[in-house]
Amino acid sequence: MTTLRADTECVDAVVVGAGHHGLVAAATLADAGWDVLVLEARNNVGGAVASLDVDGWVMDEYSACHPLAAASPVLRGLDLSAYGLRWAQADVQVAHVASGDLTTAPAVYRDPERTAASLAVEHPQDGWTYLRLVEHYQSIKGPFLDALLTRWPPIVPAARLAASVGMGLPDLARFLLLPVTRMGEELFRGDGGRLLLAGNAMHADVPPTASVSGVFGWLMTMLTQDPGFVAPVGGAQSLADALRRRAEAAGARIETSQPVERIVVRGGAACLDRSESGCGPVQVLGVVVGGSGSVDEGGEVVVDEGGDGGSFGAGDFLGGFPRVGVDPDGSLPSP
Repeated sequence: MTTLRADTECVDAVVVGAGHHGLVAAATLADAGWDVLVLEARNNVGGAVASLDVDGWVMDEYSACHPLAAASPVLRGLDLSAYGLRWAQADVQVAHVASGDLTTAPAVYRDPERTAASLAVEHPQDGWTYLRLVEHYQSIKGPFLDALLTRWPPIVPAARLAASVGMGLPDLARFLLLPVTRMGEELFRGDGGRLLLAGNAMHADVPPTASVSGVFGWLMTMLTQDPGFVAPVGGAQSLADALRRRAEAAGARIETSQPVERIVVRGGAACLDRSESGCGPVQVLGVVVGGSGSVDEGGEVVVDEGGDGGSFGAGDFLGGFPRVGVDPDGSLPSP
């Protein structure tokens, strides 16, 4: 039996880090009826989704455009527009620097017909090919994004995806495994379409000759077409702030400037040490969720099970912590 200090606070779940992943986790757990506390070391939420005001200009610290966030079934389910999020997009979504004999930079426009027409200038078949790509993406978009961005392993979405393509599943599997260099050569006769795929693939920091680079180039190009290469109005911080308001509306409590020095596990229960911030410890009844970028460098997780413990990084902690599920009716955690 663990003896708690008098000033120990008990919660169902602590989210360490108020990055976008941490905020989504907090909102999801709070929606299920959990008592959730989010602790963030920085003085604002967002992690890598953050902005600064520099001489009256809004400057995004890291990411600026978020097409995958706008398309995410998870974020769409949170209805962030009701919490102040608005997306901005230009008529020209994205363009690639022209090279070789190209006189105009290849670009993705809001209207796919216009994108196709611009590619057809170099080679008539490329416009037709692009519209077929958009049509095919629209036919598998739902199950594909569900498989990529929701539950893992994505058994149900993968089955829906397989059913949607039927006998074409082997062709789809081959297509998704192509390097972007080969994909571009097989799809387009001119350089414009190939450059759009390759440029979008580089967002994933994957070499263009790697077997998975093609799927990133294809997906980012299709996302640029639908929902668009969008940015939050007011800067990336607006997305984080909307997530914060959504989590708080669900009942989560979010505290900034609250670094977590240690996570101590004794007798199967976790306790978060935040003594350096002048606050008492937090006893976790359910789970500790690791968010993005909030445990300071040098922060450690200490596991003490019967005096035979060790220290390791915070990212290693979750694998050994007892998992807790949520009852189907959305009640509080159950073992």
